[in-house]
Amino acid sequence: MNSFWGNLHISKWNQLTINERINVLQQLEQHYAKLQGRESCTIRMTDDPELMGFYEPNSYTIYVNKKLLQSDNCYEIVDTVLHEGRHAYQGVVIDKGVERESEEIVRIWEENFIGGYLNNDPDYWLQPIEFDAIQYAHNETDKIYARLAERYGENIGYEAYKLQGDRQLSKIKQDAKYDYGENYLQIIKDKVSKKNKLYMAVGQAYGFKDANKLDVRIEEFIHENYGKDTSFARFDSLINQILAERDITREEFLAEEAERYKQKGRGRGLWYPVAQVDLADKKQRLAEGRNSSRNELSNKAETLTDKLAHTHARLVRMMKTVHQAEQGEIRNNLKEQVKLFNRSTQAMFQKEYPDLKLKPFKLEASKVAIDIMKYNERTGQKLEPEQFRRIGLKQAEVNQVIDTQREYDQER
Repeated sequence: MNSFWGNLHISKWNQLTINERINVLQQLEQHYAKLQGRESCTIRMTDDPELMGFYEPNSYTIYVNKKLLQSDNCYEIVDTVLHEGRHAYQGVVIDKGVERESEEIVRIWEENFIGGYLNNDPDYWLQPIEFDAIQYAHNETDKIYARLAERYGENIGYEAYKLQGDRQLSKIKQDAKYDYGENYLQIIKDKVSKKNKLYMAVGQAYGFKDANKLDVRIEEFIHENYGKDTSFARFDSLINQILAERDITREEFLAEEAERYKQKGRGRGLWYPVAQVDLADKKQRLAEGRNSSRNELSNKAETLTDKLAHTHARLVRMMKTVHQAEQGEIRNNLKEQVKLFNRSTQAMFQKEYPDLKLKPFKLEASKVAIDIMKYNERTGQKLEPEQFRRIGLKQAEVNQVIDTQREYDQER
């Protein structure tokens, strides 16, 4: 291990200044960002005593608590940086799609990230994106300090820190099991999905800024009515009932809810209302058939075929989400967006292969064409049609792209 890793050993950490510690943590974040295939976040310090650490995606920044940074116990701040860096990775997966994660994981993380985030205990700790980040950070922290112990000797206090964390997580799981039964993880995941669905419906009706102000109310509604009717119609009726009973305007009510929202999220590691609104707006624009393929987290060197692949992945996820939501008008608009995307992909592929007769593209055919163009772009060599199967494509997939019957008729 080089000096960067060595500085994370407690014996060396205690000799570093605050600025040196930030620099070491920045190198740690850069290392893991490279492993995860994303840009590295900037490490900054926050004086807010209620926030141990949080990830802010709009500026791609990880904030760490000043007192945590000043502490001679380096274990918690290393764990925190790894935890928040995992949230950055989750955000990239949601926005760009990453082949190493399944479509199901991407869908669940997206629901959790946009509108489905839970702040009530024990749900908060066990919801998909937090539970994933907790497990990932704990495992990686353990690996780091096992290697450091081999080289530099015992990490004084680490075993006690690890034991305390294990006990806390065990207590959270016990509380969840008491509240929800043995199937507590699935129930929490289901609550995330229900909250996401209601949040999106409220955003479509009220606007996403107002939906964000109502986030705490939405979560309470889902929690109180879990297993019952959690539709937008019932929620909207409840809001109107509250306005009538209290004889207040919607603006006054929203102002109160915004303050509750602000206070409810205090002290949590992942609570970023601006990003939630931005991503929900992006998702809605896509459903309305507008161009939302711009990727704010993408690398500037991203190629056109990369962008096509990312847009394709988002469209596939959106088709599933909108289909499940049973929203006819939005579904029709999304279908039109898919048609435009398929035509654009086909035109690009036809330009690369002008002599081929192509079938009208569907999303499946677009994916095949994108894979071929990405291979050509990456290798600098153009595959001939008879070589398409060399990159792992099945003949049935190739047949979705090429009109083999028209090719045969022309030869005759």
